Amino acid sequence: MLVQNRTNTAKEVIWSAHTLKKATDNKDALAKQLFNNLFDWLVIMMNRTIEPKDYNDSNFMNTAKTIGLLDIFGFENFA
Repeated sequence: MLVQNRTNTAKEVIWSAHTLKKATDNKDALAKQLFNNLFDWLVIMMNRTIEPKDYNDSNFMNTAKTIGLLDIFGFENFA
């Protein structure tokens, strides 16, 4: 939970508010995980899109097997 914590006891449910620091840390962790999942999904979709359909094709060995990506860290080449 981002701003509250829930504790279940035998007889009741207790809600307690997180501190501002803890709530901020939770928000940041959620944002990082969402970005990571989105980036992973994007890489999978790009790989599926550019993947050769026939690995036995003689042209496959002569084609480039890299992709260039420009992100906030600069330009990178991935095999």
